[in-house]
Amino acid sequence: MVVIESIYMAAAVLSIVACVPQIRRLILTKNSDGFSAPTWIMWAGTQVATLAYVISIQAGLMIIVNLVWVSFYGMMTILILHYQMKRPQPSQIDLVQAVVSPDQSLTEA
Repeated sequence: MVVIESIYMAAAVLSIVACVPQIRRLILTKNSDGFSAPTWIMWAGTQVATLAYVISIQAGLMIIVNLVWVSFYGMMTILILHYQMKRPQPSQIDLVQAVVSPDQSLTEA
């Protein structure tokens, strides 16, 4: 293996390992409020496009790394969408209670 391939592999492994806390946080908290679903969908899409490219040029090492990245972004996107869809939607009563404090009635203004 050439030196630059070793450096690339080390950087890829470290980057992927650094992403584990993101997935762990989503799974443990079951809360994706701090994540933008459209952004993660876009990132996942760019990784799929990159994977298609590295497959087309038959870059073995990059194919492996991109498969892992596609898996990571796919998992993050699925978890984010799943937890955002499970988020309870406020009812109209909840909205009124948020606007009117408990010690005020609806007739007072």
